[in-house]
Amino acid sequence: MNPDWTVTELADRLNCPACDASPDGPIVARRGDGLPLRACGPCGLLFVDPAPTPAALLLRYQNGYFSGASDFFSGQNYCEARDRAIDDGAVTGYREIAGNFDLAGKSVLDIGCASGALLQSLSRLGTRRMAGIDIANEPLHFGRTRYGLDLRCAELAQAGFVPGEFDLILMVDVIEHVTDLNAFLGEAARCLADTGAIYISTPDAGGFRVAGDRWWHLFLNYEHVHYLSSQSLGLLARRHGLKVVKSWSEGSPVGPKQYRFGAMPRPLRLALEPHVAIRNSLTRFRYRHAAERGQGAQLNAILRRS
Repeated sequence: MNPDWTVTELADRLNCPACDASPDGPIVARRGDGLPLRACGPCGLLFVDPAPTPAALLLRYQNGYFSGASDFFSGQNYCEARDRAIDDGAVTGYREIAGNFDLAGKSVLDIGCASGALLQSLSRLGTRRMAGIDIANEPLHFGRTRYGLDLRCAELAQAGFVPGEFDLILMVDVIEHVTDLNAFLGEAARCLADTGAIYISTPDAGGFRVAGDRWWHLFLNYEHVHYLSSQSLGLLARRHGLKVVKSWSEGSPVGPKQYRFGAMPRPLRLALEPHVAIRNSLTRFRYRHAAERGQGAQLNAILRRS
């Protein structure tokens, strides 16, 4: 067995998590943690099978995930790093949200809010009400203490929100973690106001089509259980009375090769490892137009009621 998961932490898929089709699609790759990645023929979703169980995932999130113990923010404290990014408007998702939505007088829910740094960033845009939910207590405690936000430790279905409560629902780097996609998106649609919107940012499965075994989502963030493309997200949204009104892809689907001497000044680093610099330049050249074709690293989408 691979070193990341034990046999008891994994379960076979009974169906495609997006369209419920038989999960017998071809294995198209293996992640760095050894788990096979399948492609669903009917909807195009990529998903790991077997997948980590909800209990195994919860244990990971509650044991050092936000303090640098895993590859997510490895070696850094997530809450402190995001706190420093607020003044610069550099919290993940802030610029995309600020550039696409008028938040004046609006109610906003951030699902997977962690410390609430994104909500704190958005508070300067005139929001009427903000709330966040997450399933890990450590970052929530930080955010409540630091920002005084309404942050709840709960899954969406247990958070107690009423129908149509929010004008904007945020899912920034969260939907790829959710084990029951249909229940999750259906509940989000229930909480959404009739004229509201959902913003999603997630790894773009479209990038796998051009990157193959070099697709960098195969080598990090092993708590992800599936990967959406614009196609599979559109099909999933329609099942819940939603439609994708805007989508765009960003970044290269292949990550740069890391320098062994990364802490050194750049000129010295390049002199010691010129082969790394050359490889990274070629990678950027090869994939520089991938995002324009919807085959980048990160998929962004805005959903509204259909």
